[in-house]
Amino acid sequence: MDEAITYRTATVEDALSMCELGQLLNAVHHAARPDIYAAATQDFARDFPHWSGLFEKPGHVVFIANVGHQAAAFITASLSASSGPLMQPLNVVRIGSVCVAEQFWGKGIGRRLIQLVKNWAIENDAQDLRLSVWPFNARAARMYNEFGFETRAFEMGMRLLKCDFCTIIRDRQLSARNLYRVLMRSQPVAATKALPLSVPLAPRSAGSTP
Repeated sequence: MDEAITYRTATVEDALSMCELGQLLNAVHHAARPDIYAAATQDFARDFPHWSGLFEKPGHVVFIANVGHQAAAFITASLSASSGPLMQPLNVVRIGSVCVAEQFWGKGIGRRLIQLVKNWAIENDAQDLRLSVWPFNARAARMYNEFGFETRAFEMGMRLLKCDFCTIIRDRQLSARNLYRVLMRSQPVAATKALPLSVPLAPRSAGSTP
């Protein structure tokens, strides 16, 4: 007989259990984007400042699911209000993380946790419920779609590499040289001799073309 699944509002005492459960999130995200996310670890306490910090912030909530006496899943969410002349006044609840231990997949726990957050949002007069999900997390995206979430925007990014910085430096050097040449051509001979003292030539990098 299956053990009973219970749900409750989490407290800071649950933070270490969240650290252990959250290693699944670490593993999934690190596998797809190791340039951004840290790898999973057996030292669960490493992540304690992250998860315990949620309980110190106003407008945050964490719900946790237990199967019997075992922590099986959790969800985090926060409430905020949009303001300013360019935005409609809205109270928005944003889901931060949803994590269900793999052995408890397929029991509807994730959907139940989302419903708890939805209820909490309504109780706090929120008009919108939002979340973000990476394209590589197809299983989670499918669950959110089935729950009723819609795709509204695409976040785009660009990796900046060291070679990009080198290009900026090279372009600035070339621009300085071009400016110097223009000034040299436009100044009288007498002024030209003194010009290098006031307009220094950018140092040439090895292998560059003057």
